Amino acid sequence: MAVQYQVAYSGSVVGAGIVAGGPYYCAAGKLTNAAICMGQAPSRPLKPELMVRAAQGFAARGQIDPLDGLQHDRMIYVFSGTKDTIVYQRAVDATVSFFKEAGVPDGNLSYVNMVPAGHALITPSFGNDCPANASPYISHCTIAKYSYDQPGELLKFIYGPLNPPANPLGGNIITFNQREFASAATGMAGEAYAYVPQACAKGAACRIHVAFHGCKQSGASSGTISIRRPAITAGPMRTTS
Repeated sequence: MAVQYQVAYSGSVVGAGIVAGGPYYCAAGKLTNAAICMGQAPSRPLKPELMVRAAQGFAARGQIDPLDGLQHDRMIYVFSGTKDTIVYQRAVDATVSFFKEAGVPDGNLSYVNMVPAGHALITPSFGNDCPANASPYISHCTIAKYSYDQPGELLKFIYGPLNPPANPLGGNIITFNQREFASAATGMAGEAYAYVPQACAKGAACRIHVAFHGCKQSGASSGTISIRRPAITAGPMRTTS
């Protein structure tokens, strides 16, 4: 979803952090093609150039933003673990190729693909061991003796230098009804969550980060664990500029 959203709204979305995501329009609107999007059908390789052509067609009809938006200061972080057996690296390789075909400059694209991680969001100190492909699909990994801070790294790539994260959190996690944005027919839950840093609640101008949860990380299946743990690392960070 992060890929789909970044491409569709590239005129207003300044960057994306994509963890184990296939390329734009990889399923061609059909749920039966999901395995192709995940790289689970090696006999049917993904063809990024065809997906770029499809995106250009959508843009020409005014259904998504012009792809030119991807070429102007849009920072895109992409991650694929070498031990991921759910969304294989060949699918994420195609995502990177899609963005390059769409005109994203090399300097605006970071592909982290050498970490021995399974299918998971990565935090510095919480979750499964790095190679796991299991619930809650949150893991911790150590690289060169340092705990890998994926939320911090992707925000830093998009925004530049960051202030240290707040510890403990000073903000609140709230719930809101998202039916005005997505009907029940979309399959999205009626309730969504937002982390509101204390400064934002007091009226400070704040950036908005939209987070699409990963495998089996909905509120119904895992509660708020997929919101709370990354928020401890990244939620209250601010750029130093």
